[in-house]
Amino acid sequence: MKNIAKFLAPFAILTFLGSLMVSSIFLLVVVLSSSGSGEGLPMSYLMRLYLPTLSVALPVAGMIFLGVIMLGFRTPAKAVSPFRVEDVTQPVTSEKEKEEHLPIAA
Repeated sequence: MKNIAKFLAPFAILTFLGSLMVSSIFLLVVVLSSSGSGEGLPMSYLMRLYLPTLSVALPVAGMIFLGVIMLGFRTPAKAVSPFRVEDVTQPVTSEKEKEEHLPIAA
């Protein structure tokens, strides 16, 4: 399973970088559209490149890759031996020793 995790790590990094690139393109389109330059041309290019679909698909693919990677790097839990209580004897205290530990009233 670790081999699969090592194999998928570059794909997870690529999806992360791809989603950052798509986000920066969206920022550029918003800045260009708000300034009025291009007269709607940046938005038409955005739709033609299917960037809204990529902005959803890339992070989902990255989360799937990271989930598989985390499953690959987990270590199996070690079996714990059952707890065994030994025969423990409590020391017998006399009534006089019990009274010595009580607080004295003021």
